[in-house]
Amino acid sequence: MISNWMGRFTGIISGIVKDSSRNNHPNTQTAVFYDKNLPKLKALFEEFEKKYGIIDEDLVQLIKQKPKPKIPISVFSNKKLSSLEATVKYLKENIGVSYSRISRLLNRDERTIWSTYNNSLKKSKETLDVSSKDAIPLEVISNRDHSPLGAICAFLREQKGLRYSEIARILCLDQRTIWTAYNRLAKKRLERGESK
Repeated sequence: MISNWMGRFTGIISGIVKDSSRNNHPNTQTAVFYDKNLPKLKALFEEFEKKYGIIDEDLVQLIKQKPKPKIPISVFSNKKLSSLEATVKYLKENIGVSYSRISRLLNRDERTIWSTYNNSLKKSKETLDVSSKDAIPLEVISNRDHSPLGAICAFLREQKGLRYSEIARILCLDQRTIWTAYNRLAKKRLERGESK
């Protein structure tokens, strides 16, 4: 349902981009947009409101949201890098994100990101393994209340239902390290009265 709507919406948007790339004059671009695409967009917005109860303003906000990248779990299998170093290295080298954007995504100071990336280069020059289809949402790592490793362990244990031994195998760490990281996070949650 929503995917059909999004497919049609994407088709209209790509048509706008093609039309505007042909005409470099701003007034021509605006005219092309209004003449050809506004009625189509309006009809799609109305259809979406009828079917799903979402009003135009909400839909515009959904469209404006930038998707946050997800980190393949295999990125963390590099034994030489910490979880934060692996995350920053992946975002910088594989996705091409700037230091300032990485700092915003991970909720950390830009100087910390720069330092972390340079440390990762000193520790490991090899490219990261990005073969895993399973991924960890960036929000998991960006929570400053918990260590990146603890947050990753908690995500894999609670959301994916993995055992400590399975997490240890995936992250190439000792099972006791996984247990410690997870239990420290659980203890912090308990102290703060947070739920899983």
